Amino acid sequence: MCNVGPIDKAPPVSGVEFLRNLTGLRAVVEGKCVNLWAGQAGTENASDGAVFVMIRSVDSTLWSNTWTFPGTGPLTLTELTDGGVATLTPADGEPLTLDVTKS
Repeated sequence: MCNVGPIDKAPPVSGVEFLRNLTGLRAVVEGKCVNLWAGQAGTENASDGAVFVMIRSVDSTLWSNTWTFPGTGPLTLTELTDGGVATLTPADGEPLTLDVTKS
């Protein structure tokens, strides 16, 4: 379905909207190809963490979403489960979880 593992290229969004922290991750979640990047909410909102995800289904339907986490600073993805729950770590503070399959 898709080649799982790190994604070295930036996501297809403007740097004003989203800046990645490190490489992204591609995984199969619930039979869909999920591309996920963690970072910050763009150049104008560096104090807010953000996650950008693109999901492609078997029939090639494409869905994307960006979630922001005000005041967390840039986020790092530490885990993505088979069920689509991402664990995100801010520079300071407790890890956060996000179900990337929900809009």
